[in-house]
Formats: sequence, structure tokens, C-alpha cells
Amino acid sequence: MSGRAAELNSTNPASERMSGMDGGGLGGFNAREVGDLAKAGAPEVATKPDGWISAGKTSVTGPDVGFTVTGPKYGKEGTVKAYADLFHATADGTLTRGDLKLSGIADVYGGARGTANFGFTGEGLVAKAEASAGIRALAEGRAEYGHAGAYGRVEGFVGGEAAVNLKATKNELTAGGKAFAGAKGTVAGGVEVAGISFGGTAEGWKGAGAEAWWGFKKDEETGEFKLGGKAGLAPGLGGALGVEIAVDPGKLADAAGDAAHAVGDTVDAVGDAAGSAKKIVTGWF
Repeated sequence: MSGRAAELNSTNPASERMSGMDGGGLGGFNAREVGDLAKAGAPEVATKPDGWISAGKTSVTGPDVGFTVTGPKYGKEGTVKAYADLFHATADGTLTRGDLKLSGIADVYGGARGTANFGFTGEGLVAKAEASAGIRALAEGRAEYGHAGAYGRVEGFVGGEAAVNLKATKNELTAGGKAFAGAKGTVAGGVEVAGISFGGTAEGWKGAGAEAWWGFKKDEETGEFKLGGKAGLAPGLGGALGVEIAVDPGKLADAAGDAAHAVGDTVDAVGDAAGSAKKIVTGWF
């Protein structure tokens, strides 16, 4: 979670990147899969006189339209994707000083998207279809110090969306579905200690819809293991609740290594103190 948590089966650009497990949020569909849109350049880095180091980047793309169909073939899943993007704007940045790191992201998307992935591959079974049209926005902030941190996130959506998902591979087991039309507001938050993060989400819905999913996956980009679930219902007014859990093996290993070093340093200090005490006592005789 290094700062990135609710829906495993989603393809939300910023939400998935920052929270790691949220899928219904921003962009509706994974921006990392949208090769037709321009990418943000290298971040601008600056060191302030007081020792703070800042870095950030922005990206604005659209309008754009496209349609692609691939596979299935050679053991790879088939994909159908269509999109009509009006705009997609993202800004993110970090501020660090020593072990303290502050980071944030803001992302706004407007347009319509539809994707379908299907097939049996060497990885397993994939059957997923999603459609979304509307405007989405996300803002998230994180604060980290050493091996501990916390995050908060707010999201908004106006439009319609529907999805069904079943995926069973060696790196992911997820199942669920959703359908909604109206407006949503989401707040989420959580904490991380030594690479293990726990968080939750709460949503308010005005419209009609239902959603339920549960799953486990390994993030191919970050290596995080993510577990989460969510359920919601709105027959006019309603909402949803979700849980988000992630384990980052790299951060966990770093924390364990630092702890081992701390124990070793403590043992050495105790040994040195014991040696000095022995010399003092021996000198008395």
C-alpha cells in the first residue's frame, strides 16, 4: 500500500495505483491499459533550502476514441476494448525529508469505456466484462514515516456502470458483479505497518444499483498481495462498505532486516556495557 486499496476486479487508473484494490473508481478502466492516451513525462524533482525534496508530474489527455480486438490465440486471452475519452487529467507529487514522505494524487476522467477479457490460458481462466460512462474524480493523500504510514482517499462518480468478473489464475482469484446508475461518493482510509496495510471504504449512493465481490490477487507491478471485498445496494438511496488489505513482501523484508539490525545493535550495546562493568568490578580487586 505504500500508499496505494478496494476492488480487485476493477480497472480504475488512479484508484488501483494508489489504493491497490479499488476498482470502481477513477477512469472506470485501467489507464495503464490505455496505450492510446499520452503518458506523463518524468517527474520534476527539486530540493528546497530547508532540506525537503519535492517531485511531481502532471498529464492531460483526450479527446480520443478507439476500438481493438485481439485473440484468443497461442494460449493468450482474448480482449475487446472500445473507448471514447473526453478528457483525463492526472497530477501527483511527493515531498520527502529523511524518513518522512508525504504523497498525493488527483485524477479526473470523463468519457465512456467498455472492455471484455476471456479465455483459458497458461495462467488459468479469465472471464470479465465491464462498461462505464460518466465522470469520475479521485484525490488521495498519504503520510509515511519509516515503516509506518496512513492514507485517506475520496472519490466521486456520476454516470452508469456495469461489470461481471470471474478470474482464477495462479496470481488471482476474484469473482463479483455490479450495476449502477446515478451518483456515488466514497471515503476510504487505512494504516500500514511494516508493509502490511489495513483499510476500509464507505460509499453513499443516490441512484439504483447493487454490487458484490470478493477476491485475492498479486499486483504484477508492485508485487503486493491484496485481499479485499465489497458489498452495496441502492434502491434509490443506499451505499456500500468494503475492506482492503495488502501485504508488500519487499517492505516486509526491509522492516524485518531493520529489526534484526536493531536487535543486533542492542545486543552489541549490552555486551559492551557488560564488558565495561566487568572491568570496573575486576579493578576493585
